[in-house]
Amino acid sequence: MKLSQIPVTYGLLGVMFVMFIAQLVGEANNVPVTDALLLKPASILKGQELWGLFTNMFIHGSFFHILLNALAFFTFGISLERIIGGKNLLALFLAAGLFASVFYVITSAFLLGSLTPALGASGAVFGVIGAMIVLRPHTKVFMMFIPVPVDLWIAGIFFVAIMVLWFSAGGASGVAENAHMGGLIVGLVFGLFFKNKEKRDPDFTWKAVYRPAVNKDPYDWIDEYR
Repeated sequence: MKLSQIPVTYGLLGVMFVMFIAQLVGEANNVPVTDALLLKPASILKGQELWGLFTNMFIHGSFFHILLNALAFFTFGISLERIIGGKNLLALFLAAGLFASVFYVITSAFLLGSLTPALGASGAVFGVIGAMIVLRPHTKVFMMFIPVPVDLWIAGIFFVAIMVLWFSAGGASGVAENAHMGGLIVGLVFGLFFKNKEKRDPDFTWKAVYRPAVNKDPYDWIDEYR
């Protein structure tokens, strides 16, 4: 398999785990890898360490943290990549993660009065989930404490309810739900864009693109089309 044929989902997961290993190695050798790549609202508001808006989405605070994000991203990323293609998935992931960081800084500092640093891919992952909610709302998913599968759009309403309650409680849970909300907003917007494109262009879907009509060269135009 050529490098270009590896799903973007796998590539992004690989980057996350490589960065997590770098964090562990850095910690073992007293090298502040994690601290250097954190999202620090206090620094951002001063125009310092702006790279943290981007780099924080590839680092995590614990093995459980990265495992949870990786599992969610693998579950929805592969499905979404089959619909919109790898390049679009990458654009969505980065845009959602970046906006989630900006949204986190703004809402934390000016609404919650908090300058707590943050890290993790969850904002970007919620962007992927948001796009899937729009594109495939009836995808069945299991949710914690609910023993039967529910439609993804119902899970989306549940996510939003948690985020609203979190804001109303002053963000006291220790989970950056405002970053999740920022990522989800971008995902919903991207999803609406792709949904409209899907309606106007049937060949936009993975099935049509990767199973072209007989007597046509099946693959040489795919990269350009994407």
